Amino acid sequence: MERSPVPSGAGAQSRYVVLRHTGYGSDHFDLMIEPAPGAERLLTWRSAAWPLADGAALTALGSHRRAYLEYEGPVSGGRGTVSRVAEGRCHVEQAEDGWLVEFDGGDAWRLGDIARRMSRYDPASHDRP
Repeated sequence: MERSPVPSGAGAQSRYVVLRHTGYGSDHFDLMIEPAPGAERLLTWRSAAWPLADGAALTALGSHRRAYLEYEGPVSGGRGTVSRVAEGRCHVEQAEDGWLVEFDGGDAWRLGDIARRMSRYDPASHDRP
């Protein structure tokens, strides 16, 4: 599969968290990302596994409160428990068919209904967008 480039450092630097959600339906991971630094609501996807694998199915969920960037513990309404498995910084850019996210450490992904690994922007091999 040919991988599309994502400009390194594209978009503003945001925070993300991955929470393992247990005790409510099947256990899963919730990936939550600020669409912009300081945003009140977080973009959220459910994944059966973490870390992401290329081609993994994702379920887009409604936006979540930014408190989840720091929260671990029981979820209100008897909806299980969440515990942090990953957190950090990322660059986020909205795309026509989802979101381009480059996590600290350099992993770049196109997130929508499917997770697609992207190549990092390399000025020596690509024209600037």
